Amino acid sequence: MRTGVTIYGVMILLFAGFGILFALGKGRGLIAGYNTMSEAERAKYDEKKLMRIMRNGMFTMAGCTAVSLIGVLIKSKPVMWAGYVMIFTVAVVLVVLTNTAAKR
Repeated sequence: MRTGVTIYGVMILLFAGFGILFALGKGRGLIAGYNTMSEAERAKYDEKKLMRIMRNGMFTMAGCTAVSLIGVLIKSKPVMWAGYVMIFTVAVVLVVLTNTAAKR
């Protein structure tokens, strides 16, 4: 159990760290696909909105991972799986929002 708690803790710290990085307006190179776009393709995206979406997504992912961690700590599989479902849902929403809402 200790290993699982450590892994969840590291994941929460990573998501929160990425959230802080995006909140500072940095980390563009960490967004898959965005860092490989040409300048003309990047001009189609509102960078501030993209950073805001990614910031909110990373903090939400940290929260969802915390739900899974709570499920592990209290030994409740339904809570743990609820966290997993939330993580998957947030990931799908992030992909959709970055490809639609962040465009100009």
